[in-house]
Amino acid sequence: MLKNKKIFIISLVSFLFLLLGGFSFVQALEIQYPTINGWDPNTVTTNILPEYIRYIFAFSVAIAGFIAFGALVYGGIRYATSAGDPSKAKDGRDRISAGILGLVFLLSSYLILTTINPQLVILTITRPTLPLLTFDLPGVYLSVDGSTSTMKAFTNSESSLGNLNDKANQIKIINPKVWNPELASWVTGGDYTFRAVLHEDADYKGQCRLFFNTDPATIQGKDSWGSINQPSSISVFRKDETKTQGSIKLCTDTDGVGTCQSFNSSAPVYVGDALNDKIKSAYPDPGSFAVLFQHSPADASFPGICQTVTGNIPDLKIFPINKCDAFCPFGFCLWWTYTPCTSGVVVFPVLK
Repeated sequence: MLKNKKIFIISLVSFLFLLLGGFSFVQALEIQYPTINGWDPNTVTTNILPEYIRYIFAFSVAIAGFIAFGALVYGGIRYATSAGDPSKAKDGRDRISAGILGLVFLLSSYLILTTINPQLVILTITRPTLPLLTFDLPGVYLSVDGSTSTMKAFTNSESSLGNLNDKANQIKIINPKVWNPELASWVTGGDYTFRAVLHEDADYKGQCRLFFNTDPATIQGKDSWGSINQPSSISVFRKDETKTQGSIKLCTDTDGVGTCQSFNSSAPVYVGDALNDKIKSAYPDPGSFAVLFQHSPADASFPGICQTVTGNIPDLKIFPINKCDAFCPFGFCLWWTYTPCTSGVVVFPVLK
């Protein structure tokens, strides 16, 4: 009896070796994956999702083969250690039979599918063609002579330009783009565009100049949008393109009283004789960004000192725009000598 069991175990091991050899033969039948739309899956080395999915079937075959092999081994051990116990011997034979039958089904299904159509066991994934972004990220770009090594992007206001302080001489604004399926290209669009105010001094002080052009432009200069020489700080805002205008109320007294007038011009304008050099408080509408200028656009010395306004300012005396002609002995200015000097204003609708 023991001799017969040894013969059975030797025969079983020999069969399993032959079976594993059959697996190797089946693996040798694997077909070279085709090139799809210029993409050769056989040369892809990055671990992208399709690379994992493609081998799910082969992986499943391998797992099933190991399970069947384990069932055969466990059945053989149960049968070899039955020691004359009919129930254990029967259980071992049943497990061996089930393992062999599973392997037969597994190999048969693989070979049949491969014979009928090899593509049935190859997951073919068409790589989608996505539109490529061919533009830089939206924002305001400052540089020295347009050099990329000195270029710095701004999407928010900064009280200092860092290593570009007093050096930046070129600006370029890149606005958001949207995909146009009819033109099959990216076009300028979206709910907002970037605008920038460059200030001569740090902390948004001194003269300033507004920029909104998307072509590279020279920073230094003077025009109807202000004057700048050596910028040291920047105010960046997003103009709301879904609205036609912003609004700001300017008053001759603090806390929004006295003679008041509202302005909504998106180009610098004179505040009028009633408010000229008398403005002491500013109240922009929610979602508005304004710039106050010391001189009116018609003045040859425009803009002079300027002040950005993003929220209510009940008293402008704490800002340089209301400290003109102050008496400052030994560098200390006497607050009661502060003189308002706002003569021009411009306002935009903005996104918060």
